[in-house]
Amino acid sequence: MEVIISPAHGSRFDSIVTKKPGLAKFHTPSCPYCIELEPIWKKLLQTPEITKLNIPFLNVHADALQHINSKCGENIDKVPTIMIVYNNGNLKKVYKKGNDLNEIIKFIIENKQLFTQNGGSKYKNTRRKKQRRKNTRRKKQRRTQKRHRRKKPRRT
Repeated sequence: MEVIISPAHGSRFDSIVTKKPGLAKFHTPSCPYCIELEPIWKKLLQTPEITKLNIPFLNVHADALQHINSKCGENIDKVPTIMIVYNNGNLKKVYKKGNDLNEIIKFIIENKQLFTQNGGSKYKNTRRKKQRRKNTRRKKQRRTQKRHRRKKPRRT
């Protein structure tokens, strides 16, 4: 679903992104690259692989940035910019290649796990696993320290 955010409705961006992560395109109507990207963007929205993802596509006018409170607005230095935005408007990943439909589709599909609200972790319980690894390392260190303490130098 495409959501068009005009300069007068920049705060709408924040309300959408807090609910669900999405793909945002920041543009200006006078930019030649943005004009070139517009038909590609329309084709992208009609691609079956992309419509299955059920994510919001935010078409944001660059003048609306002054009304956007999210952190991702600070990272826009040029237009057009396509980025994955999640979790209260935090920037997750920026698309940096040209205006090619296949490259944009590839970018979205490779990063589709980032469209989950938790930031796209592939593995569950990673914190727990890290803690277990840390504990086993500590146990090994303690064992080696005990071994070294037991060995007393021989007196001759």
